[in-house]
Amino acid sequence: MGQDLGDRAGQLGSGFKVHGFRIHRFHRWLNPDHWQSWWQGRWQTDWAKLLGLWLLVLLVDRAWFAIDQSAPAWDQAEYLTAALTYADALRNPQWLSGSWWVDFWRLSPKVPPLVAIITVPFLWLFGPTADAATALNSACSLLLLGSVYAIGRRLFDRTTGWWAALLCSVMPGLWRVRLDYLTEFPLVTVVTAAFAALVFWATGGRFGPWRGRLAHWLWAIGLGLLLGAGLLTKQPVVFFLGLPWAGLLAVALWRSRWERVTQGLLALGIAWIVAAPWYQANWLFVLSGGKRATVDSAIVEGDPALNTLDAWIYYLKLFPQHLSWPLLGLAIAGGCLAFLKYQQQLAWPDRPLPSSPTPKGDRRGWLWTLGFWLGAYLLCSLLVNKDWRYVLPYWPVGAIVLARGWLVWGARVRWSLLGLTVLLSVLSWLPPTAAGVAPLVPGPMRVVQWGPALPHAQVVQAVIDHAPYLQSTVGVLPSTAELNQHNLNFFGAARNFQVYGRQVGTDPQAVAQDARSLDWYLLKTGDQGSMRGRRRREAQAATSQTLRQSSELQLVEHWPVAADAEWQLWQRRSPSVTVAPLANPAPLKLMAQLPERLPPGQVAPVTYRWQGPAAQLQGGLALLTWQREPTPDRPAGRTGWIDDRAIGRGRLMTPLPPSTGRAWEVWDRSAMVLPPDLAPGRYRLWASLLPNDPQLGDRAQPIAIPTEATVVIDPAAPAQPAPELDGVAQLRLLGLQLRSGRSGLESVFNTIGRINQYNPNQTYVAQAELTLRYRLSQQPDRLGWRYALGLAQVLDRNTSGAIATFEQITQAEPRNPWAQAYLAVVRLYEFQTDAAWPAIQQALVLAPRVPEFHYLKAVAHAQRWELGRAIAELRIGQSLEPAATQGHHPPIGLIPPTS
Repeated sequence: MGQDLGDRAGQLGSGFKVHGFRIHRFHRWLNPDHWQSWWQGRWQTDWAKLLGLWLLVLLVDRAWFAIDQSAPAWDQAEYLTAALTYADALRNPQWLSGSWWVDFWRLSPKVPPLVAIITVPFLWLFGPTADAATALNSACSLLLLGSVYAIGRRLFDRTTGWWAALLCSVMPGLWRVRLDYLTEFPLVTVVTAAFAALVFWATGGRFGPWRGRLAHWLWAIGLGLLLGAGLLTKQPVVFFLGLPWAGLLAVALWRSRWERVTQGLLALGIAWIVAAPWYQANWLFVLSGGKRATVDSAIVEGDPALNTLDAWIYYLKLFPQHLSWPLLGLAIAGGCLAFLKYQQQLAWPDRPLPSSPTPKGDRRGWLWTLGFWLGAYLLCSLLVNKDWRYVLPYWPVGAIVLARGWLVWGARVRWSLLGLTVLLSVLSWLPPTAAGVAPLVPGPMRVVQWGPALPHAQVVQAVIDHAPYLQSTVGVLPSTAELNQHNLNFFGAARNFQVYGRQVGTDPQAVAQDARSLDWYLLKTGDQGSMRGRRRREAQAATSQTLRQSSELQLVEHWPVAADAEWQLWQRRSPSVTVAPLANPAPLKLMAQLPERLPPGQVAPVTYRWQGPAAQLQGGLALLTWQREPTPDRPAGRTGWIDDRAIGRGRLMTPLPPSTGRAWEVWDRSAMVLPPDLAPGRYRLWASLLPNDPQLGDRAQPIAIPTEATVVIDPAAPAQPAPELDGVAQLRLLGLQLRSGRSGLESVFNTIGRINQYNPNQTYVAQAELTLRYRLSQQPDRLGWRYALGLAQVLDRNTSGAIATFEQITQAEPRNPWAQAYLAVVRLYEFQTDAAWPAIQQALVLAPRVPEFHYLKAVAHAQRWELGRAIAELRIGQSLEPAATQGHHPPIGLIPPTS
């Protein structure tokens, strides 16, 4: 026994095995000589070359960005704005707050947020600019080159890995996205890095100095982290990595290699842990956005149908665009030459062949690279929506195949063609030579733009100069790569989110609303850009004409951008909200200006003028009640209405500039809805301030009204022109339409989408929710308000509050099937299938022929994995659709599209 203990003590000094793992001496891991010998012996020379290649690519890329003065286009600007949004959120993180994390993941409901999140450090270091954000691509480039080299070296040899990295650095398809801020280049990087981890995991590669079973487990963990990162970058990562992972898992199951199966499932579990929080918070947007991004986009863009040959050779025809003809041609020629030499060797096996640069083949390497590439090609071809960017992630592995073809040739040929490819790429960037080299480097042109930058920043500055204390929304009419709502919105976000850009003039039925709902509009002469569809083009032209001819607008500034085009900034002569400092301090008070007499049942103009300290004005919610003054007679009808709103519509900048000892004045030129059943008589305004901080309680504080604020309601009074209603008022009205069911749903969604264009940060939703909750605490029997509260809670994704609200509604009117349906929708959104089931059944009992209720039942079956029953209910719902809408009317939705 003593001998055994002595042997074990010796093992502790030299390393011993536990469950198959060799645990080395800890002092060996911490010994710098051990790491230095590993580095020098295996990687130093190759990684030094790769680092030099990366530095050269970095130098070229930075030179490009220093020279190029182009503005980010549509997608690029949208992703940049998302990065700025996350940069703002991460300035004051609350790591231990669950609600903060939920809100954090919801900042990007449609696009996975990893690219935006990892861009934040670059924005903090170099400033909120597009060039600073593209530094992320430079970092990704280093990881990409290293991953490609590692795969090539593992599957073939060092030379293959080196040349594959070289080809990746000059491949036109890759440098086009490397010179843009898009999700594609980070996706290319994470797919390649994850495939490298997959290869090393499956083939037993070392993990740094570790080898054997421990290395297998470490690679599995790394694979899981990279898969999770891929899912948080872009969902198509599964098209590139799903088949290799599933194939390896299937082989491990077939051979009963249970440890390998466990490792593969561990990788999948880690990936889900990494990506699940975002998907759980935004799953509905992912599903609805996936259909719009695939099926709907394919129809609009005219992509080939899957039952045609064009669908399956679509990406094959794009090879020259991705690779350029010199790069592709030499690889094809090298492959043909290698094949001929192989056939010659088969025909005359005893005849010695002359020395050849043909590298020795590796069956395992070809199986991995071609299997990955062909699987990804087929899965991407199965997608109905196609674009040249969608398949770029398979080209780094494809570069290994190309490198094998290039290595058939001698070094002089290879370096000559590589130099030619680089030269052609550079010439394709320059305006004088781009068209000339386009046949050899086909594809989307990426031409450097010289001269001064476009005046986006000047537009934003002009808006801020005229409204320094307000958040402003600019309606953008044109939609070109140089000027669109997204890039103007990005430049406004870079100025502390004080200016937003939103596209207007796309709906012929909303021309009038678009023309009177904003204070700022940006127009352009000449080419108006890519307006798809005749109706959209007509709406854009009609809106532009209406704005230019309106007497309520004035041209503030204009910027010539070309010989035949200029940008024009228009402002409303009497803006809806204005803010100005007062010379003396003043308590909070309110004055109202409106016509003396108004008819009931109309939208009436009203101007509220607030004065008071900034602390009360900023974010303050006002409960405004117009109450009939008592008279001896008691005419029939309603005796009051409400016009609750945020002070300054919630657009005051936070915080306002210091004004010690001074107050502020806020003008709100708005409108209010007069109920049609108002009793005639004189009505007086009463006002209270609802605290905007929950810690201050929910007691409303009276607001002084120093001058008389009254109006006479007279059915004989003429109607008065009024501006557009604010978002809170419109949301209150939508409660009545929501109550009516299917007939009002389309109008509800259209109205919400339009309000979101005018109110980009959608503060009106929280404002309506808080004011309605207070009103219902005083008057709980107002069912229309309760429907509006439920809608506001749904829009705010306050599902627990929405469930409580719709439960109260179903108790108040149990015979309304749509109330039951709304309750079921919110419960299904939270995956409370069993709790939603009684509401679905009750809705079907009350209205069995409403297709939406069958769709809800299908969703409930799907959540229970009863797919057969789900399909059956879906077909029943489709059979009940009106003939004009069969196959086109969507199931009842939970959240309308946001802007």
